[in-house]
Amino acid sequence: MHKIEDAVIAELVKAASKIADLAQEPEIEIESIEVRELRQQLSGLSLLGSNPAIEKAKKDIENQIEGLKIQQKTHNSKSEGNRDLLLWAFSDASCWRDTENEQKIVVYKSLVERIVIRDGVVESITLKV
Repeated sequence: MHKIEDAVIAELVKAASKIADLAQEPEIEIESIEVRELRQQLSGLSLLGSNPAIEKAKKDIENQIEGLKIQQKTHNSKSEGNRDLLLWAFSDASCWRDTENEQKIVVYKSLVERIVIRDGVVESITLKV
């Protein structure tokens, strides 16, 4: 069990450094494919002129776009929370070693996606960040 824990600690410390480097880069907002498709539909409807049914359809599409943007911001916010937790807790390996088991479980569930063990050896660790 200590081998697994040591491997997880090493991976978390590595990821903390990588995330710290990424935090220095400016954030680029990328529009999702769904939003782009909806914008194209909206442009097409705008070319059809003005009519109550078309205006209602345009409003519905605008609402869908806003809903998708809110979902993306919520997802980004959760990712940022995980990144902050990782930076705070794991930039120093000793922080992990001194943590109570109950707290480690919370961290595992928040940050570790998957651990692959083959023949008693940790083969890979996938983080959620």
